[in-house]
Amino acid sequence: MIWITDAAYIKDYVLLISFSNGVKKSVDLQNELDEGVFIPLKDKTYFKRFYMVILFCIPLNGIFL
Repeated sequence: MIWITDAAYIKDYVLLISFSNGVKKSVDLQNELDEGVFIPLKDKTYFKRFYMVILFCIPLNGIFL
C-alpha cells in the first residue's frame, strides 16, 4: 500500500506531495476551491497554513489502513 508521507507548499495553490514509495508529485488545487468548505482556502495566506494529520483506519481484523 502506498500512502502520503509529506506535503509541502510550493506556490499559489500548488502542493508537493511525497509518497511512501519515494515518488513526489505536485498538485494544483486552484480549481478545487470554488465550493462549500473549501472557499476559505482561496485566501492564499490561509491556504499556506495547511498541515498534515496522520490517521489510521483500523478495521475489525486489526489491519492498519
